[in-house]
Amino acid sequence: MAIKKNIIKKVIGFLLLSPFLVYVINQILISSEELRSYQIHLELHWMIVGVSLLVVANSISCFLWHSVVCRLGVSMNFIDAFYIWNISRLGRFIPGSVWQFAGRMYLLKNFNKAIILWSMGIETAMELLSGFFCAGVGLFFLDKSVYLFSPNYFPYLIGVSLFLSFVLLHPNLMKRILSRILDASNELETPKFSEMLKWFIFYVGTWVIQITAFWVIIHGIGVKIGWGYFAAIFTISCLLGLIAPFAPGGIGVREGVMIFLLSPFLGTGFSSLVSILTRVFGLTGEGITVALSVLANLKTHKQWKKTEQ
Repeated sequence: MAIKKNIIKKVIGFLLLSPFLVYVINQILISSEELRSYQIHLELHWMIVGVSLLVVANSISCFLWHSVVCRLGVSMNFIDAFYIWNISRLGRFIPGSVWQFAGRMYLLKNFNKAIILWSMGIETAMELLSGFFCAGVGLFFLDKSVYLFSPNYFPYLIGVSLFLSFVLLHPNLMKRILSRILDASNELETPKFSEMLKWFIFYVGTWVIQITAFWVIIHGIGVKIGWGYFAAIFTISCLLGLIAPFAPGGIGVREGVMIFLLSPFLGTGFSSLVSILTRVFGLTGEGITVALSVLANLKTHKQWKKTEQ
């Protein structure tokens, strides 16, 4: 019975993801002729700067989770946290929405499961809320006239996004919501609002670094778009990819939304190119961060063995 349910879930997930993948592939095929007419030059120094910024953003995100889990009472050094965080994040690319959580729970099986779940819940909530905040601020920069819906709604969208970002930061409210989602004990320690606000500000910072990284990369191939425009479109695309449980790592959804929102500014050709580049260089940044975490973990454990001998 469980196998049948799993198969049904996968089929439903595939059916939900298919329209996004078809749209993305179709746009890429349509724009291939358009892109051939342009002379695109990759400026290596901008690529290096962009990828370096992505590694920095990933490292800061790991540092923030480490801060959260330590605040909740878990004693863990940063090198171990860096390794566990990076390895478990690879689970995002496996179909299903639980593998990142399951991987981290397995790697931390000797620790209190409720606390680890609570820390991951706070991390996910912070990532979403800070992204929601950045998307709301980014709406100020969009040219409202190019979209089909009325620009009169924009002030309300901005107001709601900013209001919800701060309201949901309240520790007691977040704890109630996450306790129900994660089925975690209501007796877990709750961080102060000042601590939540501090983490939130740093998570906003990681979004800003990521946006800047990708903005630098696309400028390196000659695509010119304002930072504010790109900030709004990138965060909206990423958020929709994050909350789509049927899309591993947001694949298909993020690219489809980005092409759709960028097309009025850049045309189909460059929009498709930008969506592909953000995925490729995003994976490159993650790959480098994972490699660094593995090397740091191996080096640390070798030093410990030498000390013990």
